[in-house]
Amino acid sequence: MSKLSKLNVSNPKVWVVSGVGLAGVLILAEVHRRRLNAKNRLNEDFGAFVERFELLPYPQPPPPAARLPLSGLTFAVSDNFDVKGYITGYGSADWKRTHEATSDTAEAVKTMLRSGATCVGKTVMDQLGFGILGENKNYGTPINPQKPSYVPGGSSSGSAVAVAGQIVDFALGIDSVGCIRVPASFCGIFGFKLSHGLVPTVGVLPNSQSLDAIGFFASDPSLLHHVGHALLHRSPVEPKRTRHIIIADDLFQLSKVPFQKTVSVVSKAMEKLSGYGKPKHIKFGQYIASNVPSLELFCEESTNKQTAATLRALSSAMLLLQRHEFKINHEEWVKSIKPKLGPDISNRVWAAINTTQENVKSLYKVKVEMRAALRSLLKDDGILIIPTVCDPPLKLNSKKSLLAEFHDRTYALLGITSMSGGCQAAVPLGIHDDSPVSISLVASHGADKFLLDTVLDMYPSLLQEVSIISSSSSLCDTNSNMDTAELLKEKGNAAYKGKQWNKAVSFYTEAIKLNDANATYYSNRAAAYLELGCYQQAEEDCSKAISLDKKYVKAYLRRGTAKESLLFYKEAIEDFKHALVGHTQAVVSCTDSLIRKKIMISRRKGAFLRKDFENASKVEGEAEVGGGVPQEMRRVGDNVVFTRGGMGGRISDRAAEGTIERSWDKVGISLKGDKGCRGRVEKQAEQWKLSAESWRTAARGRRGGVRKKGTKKKMARSLSLTGSADFLYRSFFSYSGLRSTKTDLQEGTVMHCWVPKSHKASKPNLMLVHGFGANAMWQYGDLLHHLMPRYNVYVPDLLFFGESWTRRPDRSEDFQAQCLMRLMEAHGVARLSVVGISYGGFVSYSMAAQFPEMVEKVVVCCSGVCLEEKDLKEGLFEVADLEEVASILMPQTPQKLRELIKFAFAKPVKGVPSCFLSDYIHVRRRFLYRISCSEKRTNSCFNCRQKARQNTQDRTGYVNYFNCFFL
Repeated sequence: MSKLSKLNVSNPKVWVVSGVGLAGVLILAEVHRRRLNAKNRLNEDFGAFVERFELLPYPQPPPPAARLPLSGLTFAVSDNFDVKGYITGYGSADWKRTHEATSDTAEAVKTMLRSGATCVGKTVMDQLGFGILGENKNYGTPINPQKPSYVPGGSSSGSAVAVAGQIVDFALGIDSVGCIRVPASFCGIFGFKLSHGLVPTVGVLPNSQSLDAIGFFASDPSLLHHVGHALLHRSPVEPKRTRHIIIADDLFQLSKVPFQKTVSVVSKAMEKLSGYGKPKHIKFGQYIASNVPSLELFCEESTNKQTAATLRALSSAMLLLQRHEFKINHEEWVKSIKPKLGPDISNRVWAAINTTQENVKSLYKVKVEMRAALRSLLKDDGILIIPTVCDPPLKLNSKKSLLAEFHDRTYALLGITSMSGGCQAAVPLGIHDDSPVSISLVASHGADKFLLDTVLDMYPSLLQEVSIISSSSSLCDTNSNMDTAELLKEKGNAAYKGKQWNKAVSFYTEAIKLNDANATYYSNRAAAYLELGCYQQAEEDCSKAISLDKKYVKAYLRRGTAKESLLFYKEAIEDFKHALVGHTQAVVSCTDSLIRKKIMISRRKGAFLRKDFENASKVEGEAEVGGGVPQEMRRVGDNVVFTRGGMGGRISDRAAEGTIERSWDKVGISLKGDKGCRGRVEKQAEQWKLSAESWRTAARGRRGGVRKKGTKKKMARSLSLTGSADFLYRSFFSYSGLRSTKTDLQEGTVMHCWVPKSHKASKPNLMLVHGFGANAMWQYGDLLHHLMPRYNVYVPDLLFFGESWTRRPDRSEDFQAQCLMRLMEAHGVARLSVVGISYGGFVSYSMAAQFPEMVEKVVVCCSGVCLEEKDLKEGLFEVADLEEVASILMPQTPQKLRELIKFAFAKPVKGVPSCFLSDYIHVRRRFLYRISCSEKRTNSCFNCRQKARQNTQDRTGYVNYFNCFFL
């Protein structure tokens, strides 16, 4: 009998076991069904969406109005944008569970609907906006269409995947610390981070309000351009500007993508485009380190690489700022709900909640300085080219040991625009090692329209270069090694200039390993060996360089130096002779060394040649080498005549010819063994002897001017109290530690300013803005000795005063304030306090209103800013017309000057003789003529100046001149 027949069906246990088994089968079937549905859903939308819905666009305007710019396009938004009637989930199921549906829609979403686009749903994002991988514990990780087994990047992962998978035409997201740029790079699409605050984030859940900026994804540059214009409300037609491309070479060294697939692509594309200047290559890390001094607080002491240390400090400040503001925004909710978060996200969120920042002000100071530094570098027409990320995307569920380094290297590049508030476009450039390649174009804050136009203009040429490089299979390895070797050589050069000889040798050695057929690498390593005293190694490297390039002059010179140090004097002379023959431009440096070697040899024979040098050193000079002296003569002076003398590069016109002859006689004597070389040297010497007359004439001209025959010598400047006062003030400013500078602010604007000779970061910055008067020196000269010990003092001349001028028609105090801030940015000043007197008070007040982040304190003295309405009703003085205003404000007689003093001074000076006042008017008038004529200001004022110049006593000419410049 079978075992089944022995079962007692009346036993309850049998039915319990049967029921459990059946339930298990049903559960397994349901799980399998759900997995199939989920798989089908993922295949349809790559797991990009949290929920799907449809928001129809605003109605089209009736004809003949044009269609809305985004008509017929679909878009999605990240789960941190409010949509009326839906719960904003913030990427977290716990957040969605504890919040209600919103009553309004985010402004950015409304803007897209007004432009004709249709919203089709909300997309997955990293929980609470923390993270750059794109993984989500609650909703799953969206599938990267480019690399399905790799992370899509975050935090706006779903929006990027929806665009890359062609589910929607474009998508919106928020970029705090790379939340748009990273997924755009990993998914191989375009991503654009707008300037901070340029498009309002009303209706968006905040992560870090100082960093949060609207961003968007698109699959092609044209669509990116249209969406950007719709968000910015800008006209699509604007005049085209010349673009200046700046490539951050040191940042591309951090990337794992070869140079020829990034930097070379950009450089070659620029050659084919019109309206672009020649690309400029810079060390961006060094620039930031020198222009953002507050980063020193966040630098690690143990770091060795300048660029890496600077970028790590910048990213550290960015993440600390994000933590600080996230804690302010969400600390209460996190502590009360204790949400279930992914392991990586949980660590970051709780680190933010449990951390108290003590140096919060320094974080904001870095942000202000970073914005000023980027503005100073790029101005209005510059584009910085950087890699978007350093590394390709990680595999899904990567080990924790890989995450720390990945985060550090990725965040290193993200702090540039996050902390400066500038705009950035991530641009795909094909594939490398099966991963998308992406570079970024960066512009200063507010230049979003300019950057969008640049991407649209450049991308076809970039794509063409990418296709050319992709078609050549053998180019990669060879060029990669050559490019890497060049980079190592540049690093070696930098170490050499920094007197880090051992490090320089290491870099040159690595370069030689990659390319052993380059003579420059051997010669450069020899130079470093010479500094270390390794003369045998230096000689070997020079010999190798000479075997590769028989005409390499530097290699002969360095081998000669090495042999001299090894006491092989005759062989050293032979090397110097080779160098002399091989390159005529090295005549002087070779000659100096050659004479030195002959002295060494002749010293043993009793023939001592130093006497001639001692004779030369006794000559007292008056004309400096340079400044009118021919280049050839400067080279003689620097390398031959003054090598043994103590003259410091100065020689008199009387001794010039004789000194040159004696020096070149010694050169000829020392070259008796080589007739060909001697002939060339004597020919060059003869040319330089003929130049002695030119040098003598230049020296005479520097003393008193060269006069033509029959002309009279000009008289010395007559005694002028005003001119003397100007001279004394200028001398006092210089003695106090200031120097006079002129800065070209472009667009026909030049500003003069007294700036510290040595800027000290420990001192606060103070700007002194003058009022109506001759220039800033007259108003602040007596105050410098009180202020200089405590402040870095800047004393500018306002436009139309002193030596500052502009061709721009703007005459407002707002324009003056803007120019002053641009001037300070040019001098690397990020924050300052301002003192304004009289008219300078208006300018100072405008500076504080326009640039609150940069102006710390304002002191306004004796200015109309302080007047009340009742004071304005009475007025200052009665005038009949504009002509009378000009006659008072630009006085031509002592009487009118006294009237101006009476009106302008709180305590007018009395009893000033008319001769002093006349002298003041005359000097000021002459100075105004000189500035206006020399700088060639606006053409509209030319006739006025001509008329005033013809008759300096004609009052009408001054009135017209006043009208043109000050109204």
